Amino acid sequence: MGCVIAVVVWAGTPFYSMTFLAGLQAIPRELYEAAEIDGASIVQQFFYVTVPRLRTIFLTTVMLSTIWTATNLQFVLVLTRGGPASRRRSFPTSPTPRRWARGDSAWAPRCHWCSSRCWRS
Repeated sequence: MGCVIAVVVWAGTPFYSMTFLAGLQAIPRELYEAAEIDGASIVQQFFYVTVPRLRTIFLTTVMLSTIWTATNLQFVLVLTRGGPASRRRSFPTSPTPRRWARGDSAWAPRCHWCSSRCWRS
């Protein structure tokens, strides 16, 4: 399971970095200057200026990455093929191997399509 987590984090790193970079660049420099004039240290500037301004971006990023990870089929199937004794099953991967094992290759993509739509609602 560790390899799946590592690959998902690695695949999402560009999205996370670009999102937080855009959020950091949107914070006006004047806020940091005002905090410095008021005598705030670097740590206080981070917790009282940066973190509150990035809160909505953080929540949006966590929500989107949770949805995308929950509907991700390829990482689990390619890396573990269901894992030992199918213990690595996630919601989108549960109907797929059973249908393919029975030779019903047309049904499995539809199951994944339906399950991914349920998670996005």
